Amino acid sequence: RDDLGNQWPVTSAVSSPESPAPMSFEKMDEDDEVMGSMDGVVASLARNVVQYDEMEEANEMRRLTQKVEDSLHFLELIHRTPIEAYKKEAELHKGKLGKARNRALVEGETICELRERAYFLARERQARLLQQDRLKKQLAHSIQTVSQEQELQDIMLAKLDVETRELEAHPQYAAHVQNLKAAQLEVKKLQAANRYAGNVRSTGASGGRKKKKSTRNLKLMRAVVLSVEFDGDLRKFRIPWSYTFGELLVDCVQLWGQDLECMVLEDGFDNVWLSDSCVTSEVQPQSGAFDPLDETPRIVMVDKTVKLAAFDTETDEQRAAKVAAKMVSAVPVGPQLEERNAESFRVRAGVASRLGGFFLFCGVFIACVMMKWDIFNAWVMQDSIVSYFAGESFPEEAKPNVAFSMMDVANSEEMYQWIRHIFIPGMFAAENQMVLLYNRPIGGVQIRSLRVTSDSCTIPSDYSNGLGDPGCYGPYNSGNVDKDPYGPVSFQPNQYRWYYKDNVEEAIPYTSPHTSIVYDKSGYYMDLPLDEEIMTKAVDELEANEYTGPHTRAVIVTWVLFNVNFNIFNYARVLFEFTPGGLVLPSIQTKSFRMDTYGESKWQIRFCFDMLFVYCTLLWIKKIKFNIQDAYLDTASYLSFFTSFWNWMDVAITVLCLVYIGMEFALAVDPSRSDFNIATTTYKELGRFAEAFELSIQLNAFAALLVVLRFFEFLNISERIALLSRTISIAIPDVISFFFMFGIVFFAFVMMAHTLFGCADESYSQLVKCVTTLLVMLLGEFDYEALQQASQTFAPIFFILYNVLIVFVLLNVFIGIIGEAYGAAKQPFSGGLGDDCLILLKGLAVSVVSIFKDNAQPTTTQVSEEAAEDPGPAQGEEDETAGAAQADTEERDENPLLKRNQARAT
Repeated sequence: RDDLGNQWPVTSAVSSPESPAPMSFEKMDEDDEVMGSMDGVVASLARNVVQYDEMEEANEMRRLTQKVEDSLHFLELIHRTPIEAYKKEAELHKGKLGKARNRALVEGETICELRERAYFLARERQARLLQQDRLKKQLAHSIQTVSQEQELQDIMLAKLDVETRELEAHPQYAAHVQNLKAAQLEVKKLQAANRYAGNVRSTGASGGRKKKKSTRNLKLMRAVVLSVEFDGDLRKFRIPWSYTFGELLVDCVQLWGQDLECMVLEDGFDNVWLSDSCVTSEVQPQSGAFDPLDETPRIVMVDKTVKLAAFDTETDEQRAAKVAAKMVSAVPVGPQLEERNAESFRVRAGVASRLGGFFLFCGVFIACVMMKWDIFNAWVMQDSIVSYFAGESFPEEAKPNVAFSMMDVANSEEMYQWIRHIFIPGMFAAENQMVLLYNRPIGGVQIRSLRVTSDSCTIPSDYSNGLGDPGCYGPYNSGNVDKDPYGPVSFQPNQYRWYYKDNVEEAIPYTSPHTSIVYDKSGYYMDLPLDEEIMTKAVDELEANEYTGPHTRAVIVTWVLFNVNFNIFNYARVLFEFTPGGLVLPSIQTKSFRMDTYGESKWQIRFCFDMLFVYCTLLWIKKIKFNIQDAYLDTASYLSFFTSFWNWMDVAITVLCLVYIGMEFALAVDPSRSDFNIATTTYKELGRFAEAFELSIQLNAFAALLVVLRFFEFLNISERIALLSRTISIAIPDVISFFFMFGIVFFAFVMMAHTLFGCADESYSQLVKCVTTLLVMLLGEFDYEALQQASQTFAPIFFILYNVLIVFVLLNVFIGIIGEAYGAAKQPFSGGLGDDCLILLKGLAVSVVSIFKDNAQPTTTQVSEEAAEDPGPAQGEEDETAGAAQADTEERDENPLLKRNQARAT
């Protein structure tokens, strides 16, 4: 014990050592060893912290117990011990507690650092493994690509060899070679004649003149030994320093007894030496005098009649004249214009030949979509339900002298009034239990609420002290859901509270149209039977027992109706959204669907069209497969197929069609459909089936859009209609640049409007709504009074700037881009409307024949006409023709390129 009677802990150190120094870790090279050691250190530190906390807690309990037991002793000491002793004791305990807290904080920070380091090393290791796998895949892909390119190169080399042999075997090839040699010989003769005229030595009057003694350096006048070869005969010449190639050629001609006009001097690279060039300056090395013992340079004298050289005698003026002639010939005039028109006719006929198959596919698809769903009847049913339940005014006893409907509900009391005075009377208004005469309720009605906890948001500490503890209820999200049961209920036996159900399987989420918050499938469910008295009593009990309160964020009322006239079900939901601001925002949502796939009277027709659609989809897939193979044979790469925009559209249409077929099959075998009983008296959840049916309709809408846009490829049949596609293709680069600039300016105005008017106008309260409002303003529809009410100062500034920059400037720039592209795309047409109709009819005929007769053979009349036009080869040439045909057949069987080209020609 100490002087004050306190007992010291057994485990405490007498010398009161300082806190241990922080631990240090050596960085290891391998990540696995570092992580293992760090895990051990972290576990050790965690155990030390836990032991230290337990030890401190036990010691504290022992100290408190001892103080209670020795209270009488302390009471006696109070009268004798001064107050300063107790202060010292308190300071001592406070210092120990502070040291323990500091030590715990230091160890906790060390643990956090070690955990962060371990997490970082684990992420780094995972990234390295992913990078290693990616490199392996790239290497395998590169090896496969190289092998494919090598195979294609072998095929192309084989084809090149075949074409070379065919060219050499052609009878005109030898004549062409002889003509080329003769022309080159004439050029050589002309050059030799010019060179001979400059190489003649002058031996006139100047020959008798006495030469002056040269004062040149004797080292430079030393002779050079040079070898000249002609027709395998090698001779050596000793050449003085001023000896030219012209003089050397004359001496060589005299030595071998040849004609000077037919001989030239060349080096080892077939280059002809100039006549006036000095031999020693061209042949002698740059370092100095030539050493004849080291290496003897050789010059070859060649006969022009044996070895020919090609010379380009075309001048710059002649080349310019050829370019001008090409530019003039590029403008179609006369026969050229007729040839261009014929080529255009053939191209458009080829496009039209594919139009019949596409017409068949498009017609079958549209027929399947239209027979599946009667859109007008569905709209009539949904409009009736929405108009009655959402637009019907409250009776006078509920809201006297006020035109009040569901969309005007603003609090929970008005919500209960709508259920009592509009919803329940509407469900039981008719004697035959029909809603609006023809709509029968299926099962019962479900009421569901979603709640948040009282600590779903934070109140600033400066205000919480003065407010007490009122609770903070934030917006609904998955992190602040209240799942505790609440509220007694007396109208149902053996059930005293509302219990939380998490993610009901058949239910679907509800997205608020006002706040875009998604209310999931969970909540406090309550199913009510189709009994007016029970349902009214239940609503009274809900209101009396505070079913809605500060925790409530949404109340959803759900029911299902069946229209006997249309054979259509309707899944209706009403959402009352309780915002954190205290306002209730009502909304209604309906989904129409059919439970029977082939429930109409003439279901056999729809079944036949569905089977035909499946067959057309398989043919479409086969067409895409052939196009992919064709692209690979052309470019040795499957990716070249995706360089065409129309191929992308074909793939998208195929995917959507396959998804449509899969969803139709899934809806046909869905358990909700097979287990459904229309005479049920309890609530039946059909939300998932209704959403799947609606999704299939939406996919059909996108598929129909792509199928119709696919017709743009066939617009090339008519040059007048194809003007639109050419305009779009020309304008695409400028349009992309324009939209990039437009997006920047438009987003600036979106942020400005959202900041200035978002707090006062719902249309600008969210970024998505703000974008929609400003886009509608581009079309001339806007509410300027709402802007003025939000901000009288900045409303005119924003309105003027937006209209000047966006409407007057950028919109007219876009129109100018399209106009310029239209002017560039417009060109003279090669035919009239009659030609376009003729091409269309011929193409449709060809496509229809190709659909029902893929391997069509030429008729006897066509064969006879072709035989009459080409009587065939002579008797002497029949054997050669047969041999060439057999060789071509064997080569085509071995070469896939030639096989593909032959298939195309056929």
